[in-house]
Amino acid sequence: MLRVRDGDPAAFAVLYERHAGSVFGLAHRILRDRAAAEDVAQDVFVSLWRHRAVYASDRGGARAWLLTITRNRAIDVLRRGARRQEPLSDAYQSWEAPERTEDEALRHDAAATLGAALRGLPDEQRTAVELSYFAELTHAEIAARLRVPLGTVKSRVRLGLLKLAAGLEPSLAATN
Repeated sequence: MLRVRDGDPAAFAVLYERHAGSVFGLAHRILRDRAAAEDVAQDVFVSLWRHRAVYASDRGGARAWLLTITRNRAIDVLRRGARRQEPLSDAYQSWEAPERTEDEALRHDAAATLGAALRGLPDEQRTAVELSYFAELTHAEIAARLRVPLGTVKSRVRLGLLKLAAGLEPSLAATN
């Protein structure tokens, strides 16, 4: 990122290759629209290049910075209502059922169950687990971002996962 900040296009290409998938994935998860997510991802990297001098390594890693920008841009898109809306009469004609509808329904239920279990965790543990698994940050990156000791982050993630497992156990038993 320091080379990118100095204007090195080759370093920017490496940064893009490493993080484009995560940036797009987060935007898509928030927007649930492929085209809008692609637009946000492109905007994030263009903005990064234009404002590369703003990056401060002491405030966190490049990945965390990119994902924060992505999250903010995607939320801005949602707030503006910039996602294209087809007229209802035309929209139903273009819908196609996915090949494995039951699998999709099960995945949706599992995601809802996991979301409810996550909301049941104490804030510190939920934040640590979310940053670890959804933002894909290392424990060291989480510690730097939250400004807490590394051991504290490890404890929070471990306790959060144990509580999630205990909370999800009845749901898993019901499906077997």
